[in-house]
Amino acid sequence: MERDLPDAFVHVAHIGANRFKRHPAAMRNIGRTMFETDGLPDGWRDQCNAMDEVWVPSEFNLRTFANAGVARSKLYKVPETFDTELFHPGVAPLAVEGLDGFVFLSMFSWIGRKAWDVLLRAWFEEFRARDDVTLLLKTDTAISPPGTDCRQEI
Repeated sequence: MERDLPDAFVHVAHIGANRFKRHPAAMRNIGRTMFETDGLPDGWRDQCNAMDEVWVPSEFNLRTFANAGVARSKLYKVPETFDTELFHPGVAPLAVEGLDGFVFLSMFSWIGRKAWDVLLRAWFEEFRARDDVTLLLKTDTAISPPGTDCRQEI
């Protein structure tokens, strides 16, 4: 918000809608966000409606944001992207030591709304040590409460 910018620019904020801010000098203010459930947290509707456009990655988010009161005229589906040079069927899988059997991968930030506790409870109810399966977690604690110890919580 404090950088020198050209006279004609579009401001795209890719972040949770609770942190959307309009740039007063932008030609357009666009919020790029998503949410995993069928409702929005308090304040998100108003933050979204303050933007010129809101980009979400799926039909599911188009519906949930509209149902929560975000103006349908502001909503656009802009799917996630990926690097086709890195991610395509011919690339060999990453070698990770100690993986056995069928491997389940789950990637998420270590915060409550990602329901890691539900995932782990379901995993331990369904599988035993003798089963030929592995649960591989790739987590991020950047927005977790200070002092979070994922290994301890598991």
